[in-house]
Amino acid sequence: MLYMLISKFNTENVEPKIEAFEKKYRFHFPEEYRRFLLKYNGGRTVETNFRKKVASDLRGLYGFDDEAGNFNYNAPSNQWLIEEHLEFGMLPIGKNDFGDYLMLGVSGRKKGKIFFYYHDRNRHYIKITDNFKDFVAVCKSHEIGHIRTIEERIECATKNGYKVTEGALKGWQDEIDFFNGIHQERVILE
Repeated sequence: MLYMLISKFNTENVEPKIEAFEKKYRFHFPEEYRRFLLKYNGGRTVETNFRKKVASDLRGLYGFDDEAGNFNYNAPSNQWLIEEHLEFGMLPIGKNDFGDYLMLGVSGRKKGKIFFYYHDRNRHYIKITDNFKDFVAVCKSHEIGHIRTIEERIECATKNGYKVTEGALKGWQDEIDFFNGIHQERVILE
């Protein structure tokens, strides 16, 4: 059976960051999602997909980790996105490989519900589930298996008649480093 796996971000001192974020944007996370942030602080969701009214992959969930890059709520590049959607009671909480967003309702009748937002469809939110726990239940992840070494990749490329370039070597090493930094664990919500 498949379930949602995550490579969580650093959870050290995350509660004050959550409180500062809520104060800055004048809302409170739904309690269920707040507990998720305290336990996992978002994270990368490599090889994760869901199918519920929308079929999509899920690259990651936002958190408050300075190393989170694109999944960091505090990144200046994400401020416009947050402000644009909070006006409609929605907060981006994750995204897919195509730049579409997973949204959390944070006010009114939407509060706590999970929505999908296509980045190229203005203010069109598609409800996925009534709460975050139900969303996690529809997510299916595959464990990352063996990551081929540089030597294995060179052997395969050479055997298939391809020339190995410095660019290929760098790209392969970047990919190996990325996947070696992923430590998947099952998302369990109380």
